[in-house]
This record gives sequence, C-alpha cells and structure tokens, in this order.
Amino acid sequence: MNPQILLLALLAQPAAPASQPASRAALKAGGTGADVTAQAIIMVDLDESALNMQESWTLNNNSGKAIGPEHLVIPLGAARLLRVDEDITDFAAREDSTSVYATEGMGAGSKTASFAYLKDISGATATMTRRIPVNVERGTLILPALDDLRVESNYPMQDRVSDMNGRRFLVYDIPSLPAGTNLELTFKGLPSHSSQPRFFALLGTLLVVGWMVWALRSGHRQRREAVQGAMSPVARRDRIVRAIELLERDFENETIKERRYQRRHGELMAELAVVLREIDVSGLGADAR
Repeated sequence: MNPQILLLALLAQPAAPASQPASRAALKAGGTGADVTAQAIIMVDLDESALNMQESWTLNNNSGKAIGPEHLVIPLGAARLLRVDEDITDFAAREDSTSVYATEGMGAGSKTASFAYLKDISGATATMTRRIPVNVERGTLILPALDDLRVESNYPMQDRVSDMNGRRFLVYDIPSLPAGTNLELTFKGLPSHSSQPRFFALLGTLLVVGWMVWALRSGHRQRREAVQGAMSPVARRDRIVRAIELLERDFENETIKERRYQRRHGELMAELAVVLREIDVSGLGADAR
C-alpha cells in the first residue's frame, strides 16, 4: 500500500478535540499515572558513539478520572538532542533532554507521544534505567541483530530474530509493567563503531513510529494466510530491503544528499516495520527466510 495513503489514514483518525472539555468536566479528579495504560515501542539504531533511540507511547485513559499533566512525564535520564515530533502537540521535550512531558492534562481517550534522542555509549556495554510512569500493557524493543549484540533486563523478555534477505532485526517483547516500575536495560556486545551510515532521521520520526502505531491498531493483529504473488508480505519485504541497500550505496557514493537520504531511509524503515509485523502475526516467519 502506498505509504502516503497509510500516513494520511493515520493522521485522519479523529482526535475529537472538541469533545475533550465536556468529557474532562465529567471526570473525577485525582487521577494518576496508575490510572493510565500504554503501549510502548522503542526502536534502537547504532551510531559510532551513541544509541539512536526513537520511541512511541500510546496512552489510554479509561479510568473515569482526569489525569493531571504532572503524571504524564516520560523520564529518559541522560540524553542528547531530544526532539518531540513536530506534529505532536500534547507533549514537549525538556530543554536538558531528560524527559518528555505533557503540556496539558488528559481526559478520557488516548494520546500519543513520539520522540527521538541520543544515548551516549562508551565501550561494548551500556545500561539504561527508566522509570515507567504509567501501566505498560505491552512493550516492544527493536534493534539490529548483530552477532554479539544482546539486551538483558531486570524483567524477563522474550526475544526473536527476523531474518530479511541477509539483514536481521532483534525484537524483544517487554512484559506488562505497572506504573512506578524501574525498567533496566543493559545492551551488551555493542560494536566500537558502526560499519555503515545507518541512522534514523529525526525529521522522519513521525513516519517511523506512526507506521508502527498504525500496525498495532490495524487488522494486522489477526492471523492471516499468505497472499501469493508480488503483493505478498514476503515479496514486499524483499523489495524494501533491496531499496534500503541501494539507498545506502547511493549515499556512500555521494550520489544523493544527506537530507534526501535521511528522509527516504526513514520512510523505508517505517514501511519495513509494518511488513515485519504483518509477517510475524500471520505466522509467515518460518517460511519468509
């Protein structure tokens, strides 16, 4: 499906801002982060001396209580170049890049926070400790599957590898976490430097995380049989991987400018994330290699 059509469909979902004041007035006061549920997606790419992080949090409030903005803060710890996607108006970045915070309270319904930042690393191991401000029903951590790279946590995680025509992605399913939990992630086996100029453009954050949020909400949750032919998920995946390889080759040969490379790379990675999830939930993974 055309990425622009899907993006427009995502942006066209009704946000119902006009009904917010009325629903908010009818809610009880005193809600906290423990009254909010969330789905979180964390995507990690590797730079020479940093982890390039992109996150999407979909928050839902069905508690019947109004949630004050002070309870809707996502701490990040030490970070650099924190940027909230320009189309996200309900959240903003702290000037010191330590957290993302809500600019207003939350009534009934949902909000999405999408943002990107850098985590400096030194050596082959890096540890991050995150305080979880709301009840995370489902978390997903996605990163390149390198030979020695692995992630350990103070909570058990299930991992799997998606093999895509010679490129592998490591996917961790994070268990449900109650509000107030401290989640510790330790990245081991990090390379000393990246071999390719692969990184996500901050300007492409909306595309990357938006596509994944769309995938979570779409009918891709349902198991389906493989559609044979050029439009099958496996065939689409292979075409995207080939397109990424050609794009990176052009960038290395300096035949395209960096801004165009970043924008197109973000679009392709967003499309790849959706196709990977479609293959995963439809049970095609074993036959897609």
